[in-house]
Amino acid sequence: MNDMSNPVKLMLTLTEEDIRLARKQVAHTRIPFTEVLAENTGQDQRELAHAVAAIAHVRYLSMTDIEKLQPAFDVLNLEQLIQRQVLLLRDEEGHLFAALPDPFNGDVIDGLRAKIAETMTLCFALHSDILAYISREEA
Repeated sequence: MNDMSNPVKLMLTLTEEDIRLARKQVAHTRIPFTEVLAENTGQDQRELAHAVAAIAHVRYLSMTDIEKLQPAFDVLNLEQLIQRQVLLLRDEEGHLFAALPDPFNGDVIDGLRAKIAETMTLCFALHSDILAYISREEA
């Protein structure tokens, strides 16, 4: 049984080859990265989230973390966020966070950096959490 409080232990069950294969499948199927990864490894997406973030050297934002932050619609509007399937959020001090459903997607990361002049911290969030947050903001 995986201990979600220990990302190092989880990393042992997830390899760079698992990630490479999942990214390749995502490119062909458009199924969200963590869904492919979970199916390929037989592990739960939420359990995988910490390991993915650790391997990508980014912070994992759970839905609880996301809800503590404020949307940054001043940087990209809701329509642009939906198009990119990312979240831009700010903490109380005004720091900008970009929550990505695939922290290995260089095209999305490069696109955000080209569009946003402000310094931002790249983070990983589950695709389902990003969509749930966007859906709530649309309502």
